[in-house]
Amino acid sequence: MLSVAEPPVLAADMRLWRSDGVAATVRAVTALGVFVVVDGERSPSVVDPRRWRLAAACDYCDQAAEVQLIDGQPWDVLCRLHARDHFDRPADWVRPIPQRVVRALWSTCRELW
Repeated sequence: MLSVAEPPVLAADMRLWRSDGVAATVRAVTALGVFVVVDGERSPSVVDPRRWRLAAACDYCDQAAEVQLIDGQPWDVLCRLHARDHFDRPADWVRPIPQRVVRALWSTCRELW
């Protein structure tokens, strides 16, 4: 019997990516909708979760990736934990994940709807 994977349950602090390369962090999920803060913005906004997917997972764990190895392949991405203190102050070997990489990896990410 074929089983369909259940969509993930959205919760605060989850990282989401959109097909155009935009990344965001979930702030709240309420009856009014899914509130996210898009990278580079301060105020949360309501989004349609059907247009978003879970961010790609870190190379070393199942947490959302937030930085990329500079000299690696596009899919060489790390979470905050594995980037250590280089998340807020990127070193020579990591950088924030560029929108073009998010666009390239988006189709491989887990759907929300």
